[in-house]
Amino acid sequence: MNTRMAAIGLCTSIMMAASGLPKVGSSQELFRGWAIQAADKSGANGAEISSPGFSATNWLPTTVPSTVMAALVQNGIHKAPLFGKNLDAISPEPFKQGWWYRTEFTADNLDPDLGDGTHTRLRFDGLNYRADIWLNGKKIANRETIVGAFRTFDLEISTGLRKGVNALAVEVFPPQPGDFTMGFVDWNPLPPDRNMGIFREVKLNRTAGVAIEDLCVRTQVNLKTLKEATLEIGGDLVNLDDRILTGTLKGAIGGIHFQVPYTLKPRERKALRLSPEQVPALRIRNPRLWWPHTLGKAELYTLKLSVLEGPRLSDTQSVRFGIRQVGDYINEQGHRGYTVN
Repeated sequence: MNTRMAAIGLCTSIMMAASGLPKVGSSQELFRGWAIQAADKSGANGAEISSPGFSATNWLPTTVPSTVMAALVQNGIHKAPLFGKNLDAISPEPFKQGWWYRTEFTADNLDPDLGDGTHTRLRFDGLNYRADIWLNGKKIANRETIVGAFRTFDLEISTGLRKGVNALAVEVFPPQPGDFTMGFVDWNPLPPDRNMGIFREVKLNRTAGVAIEDLCVRTQVNLKTLKEATLEIGGDLVNLDDRILTGTLKGAIGGIHFQVPYTLKPRERKALRLSPEQVPALRIRNPRLWWPHTLGKAELYTLKLSVLEGPRLSDTQSVRFGIRQVGDYINEQGHRGYTVN
């Protein structure tokens, strides 16, 4: 297991976050259709709250990402918290307990339409600070493992999905003294909820047996001429099946195309490192460099990477990046400065 506000009306019929799960090789963000409520006002347990059709008419609508405090401000519960000392007047007591986040989404294009061996994973890019996670009346993860503000969490939910409406509920718990959470300074005061909530995106990722994770591109520029750059593609390839999988990685950066083979053992996670030594096309002539404001144009490229199991598409990912090289130095006064290209 590895470790993203507009309001809507207060009725369960409009809590539908999505009209269908993503196709293989794509992802879907669960952004709209959420509602929150304090645990002591929810009036139900996790199994009930995470059941499709649960009545949440007294809950507060929100989108995700959103901390609890941000959702309360959006709904007018607390007004102008950044004016004067309004923030100091908000009691921290309501935020010492758990708070529920709830949404519903449809899953009308599940197997067999997409074929056997399809995996759907639920990804949380940022929770603060602990959470119990429920899907369709069942707890699928608990606060003992879903812990840490700066972690991501991937949960396999393929067998827990239903045809039609699915319900997802997350009970988030605040950080406690000593927890490694977000820090503040005197000119940026700590909010009373201590930033508890789902503060980054929640996504559904649909793949076949092999998934691409944490895709990135590292760049190095020839600083003598600025006429050449080398790229290194990084990330992970993950085998989600209990069998050996082989296939091809295909990549494209504008008019540059390449492909390399892969083999993964059952449930293996393998670091992806592609450099000009393996892929000569990653040596770029006359690159369009990324420059800071006032120094030039912030040129960007897009890498599109696909992984195939034999002829079958398993996953696709893309990332935008700039070709640049950042350096630093210490001046005569002992201060650190930075350079770009």
